[in-house]
Amino acid sequence: MTQSLNKHITQVVTPVLTQVTTHATTYVMSPQSEHILPWTATQDEQLRRLANANIPLQVIGFRLGRRPEAVARRASELGVHCIERKASMTT
Repeated sequence: MTQSLNKHITQVVTPVLTQVTTHATTYVMSPQSEHILPWTATQDEQLRRLANANIPLQVIGFRLGRRPEAVARRASELGVHCIERKASMTT
């Protein structure tokens, strides 16, 4: 069991944590930053493309460096439907 868990951590968890750490500075924002950084045409297109590919709202936010709430608001303004990832419990 321990060996299997260590393998999982090495193959799955560590790369994800590395990616999150690398991109953390683009994701962490102050509450005012949405008003300072308006949405660009490129971001609008990325939002449309990712939403049409059924990428969850939270993931789109991470990729665009925006909070999920900001993504949902912008998607609504653009008439784009985003799915929300449901929390799941696995045992």
